[in-house]
Amino acid sequence: MKSGALRGELKPESRSNNGGQRVRIIDPSAGIGVGHHAHWFRLLDDSLNAHDLPATAEAPDVDGEKEGWSRWYCRAIDNSIDAGPSHLVFSSADDALTSMLRKSLRLRRNHLNVHALFFRLSRQPRAGGRAAFAVKIVLLFALRMLIPGFRAYVLELPIGAPPKWHRWVQLIPVVDSSAFEVGQPVGVAEARSAYGGSLPAENQIILVIGMLGPGKHVDSFLHMWNEAPIEGASLVFAGVAEPPTHEALRSAAETNVGIVYISGRLTDVVFDHLLESADVVAAVYRYSASSGVALRALALGTALVVGGSKVLTTQLRGTPGVVVAEDTSAAELSRAIRIALGTRVPPLQLDPNNSAVFPRPIVESILKAEST
Repeated sequence: MKSGALRGELKPESRSNNGGQRVRIIDPSAGIGVGHHAHWFRLLDDSLNAHDLPATAEAPDVDGEKEGWSRWYCRAIDNSIDAGPSHLVFSSADDALTSMLRKSLRLRRNHLNVHALFFRLSRQPRAGGRAAFAVKIVLLFALRMLIPGFRAYVLELPIGAPPKWHRWVQLIPVVDSSAFEVGQPVGVAEARSAYGGSLPAENQIILVIGMLGPGKHVDSFLHMWNEAPIEGASLVFAGVAEPPTHEALRSAAETNVGIVYISGRLTDVVFDHLLESADVVAAVYRYSASSGVALRALALGTALVVGGSKVLTTQLRGTPGVVVAEDTSAAELSRAIRIALGTRVPPLQLDPNNSAVFPRPIVESILKAEST
């Protein structure tokens, strides 16, 4: 990461009020020092402070996940209103919409400006996915009517065209800054030290990284490796996995020398080293409209296989270094990976001065409201 991006964790006790809190961030990852959400909101925190707008954060306690996210968001909204800010910034807003609606009268009475950032907003390809998506859109319109200061943002890739309906729903586009925030490349040899000698030095690396589970087609990749393993390559999974996926990956790594499992939350430095050292990064999602993994891989000059999500695939198709898997069958994933292994990738060049780059649209919206 560039200097300044890794300043300390964003926690309520780490920030003084500086004469009056103006912004409060409601983010389940606010107390976590690593990961995409934590990184994005450290950037927001830095930018707010640069404009003399002190921010605090509402983060879950240790039992937060057990009580259910809807109840947690409702409690976080109440706590935040009691703290007296003028702005609330939500992340993971698709999980928070119903809670905002339940608390809309109190938010309105307190004249709060509400900023809801969606890391993705697309229909999930599963039973009921279309209906759930329609409900989300209705909730967005309802919140816009019920809370005068409600604004909705959506994270978009800085390459490719976003879906037209994003503009129809009046979402404010925010360009994903992931590709601008990677650290300086250290070279493949040094980057491979992140594996700690857990795979043959001469093997090519196929990497699936981040939150590991059904959403990243972990089961499809394990099936592919059983059906069509790639000689001279290692299939590496790195990140946090829920118990069933964790057990499946642990068992696969124990029984198959071609599979490596790096379990647990990754530091930002290790995350970038794994991406840089990989020969191919697989970003095959069941649903996603944006991908920090994909952008950071391309920024580091690593070939990318995408598939699954129609929105993400459409935006990335035709980008140098990107190979599209048209479906998630073992034969098609193997085909796409084999092509990507022979692909040379020029590091992605983007404009960091783009006025839509995160977190500028959110900060400018807050500044505008503060000046009126």
